[in-house]
Amino acid sequence: MKKIIFISISILLIIGLATGCGCNKKEKVSKDNPNYDANFNVAKDQEVDGLKISGVSLIINKNGVSSFSATVTNTTSEIYKLNTIKLIFKDKNKNNIEEFIGFIGSDITPDESRSLTFSTDKDLTKAYEIEYQIIK
Repeated sequence: MKKIIFISISILLIIGLATGCGCNKKEKVSKDNPNYDANFNVAKDQEVDGLKISGVSLIINKNGVSSFSATVTNTTSEIYKLNTIKLIFKDKNKNNIEEFIGFIGSDITPDESRSLTFSTDKDLTKAYEIEYQIIK
């Protein structure tokens, strides 16, 4: 009898582990999710006029606040004279959704990185790509 109980429990355990206990641990990505991550295509690294823009993140919370962050690195061998970067968020049809000006500061030495961050109450859930324009 003990052997039958042991075998039954073992089979149930193996089935439970193999099927994942019916648990779905994947978080649904949608606007209803408190931290909707809209950066599927937006997050790709880009090189613009000697600056590498990487680590892009666009998080949209359930209240509609969009938080953007990226790292801007001088990939040239010279000091880069830069003040701001214009960010143009576009939809899948390449239509402009919103434009923002990101302040970087003064000169960036070779291989130096700066953070570019901002938050807005503008709806960026349809953002598909970002075009960067360097303003010197």
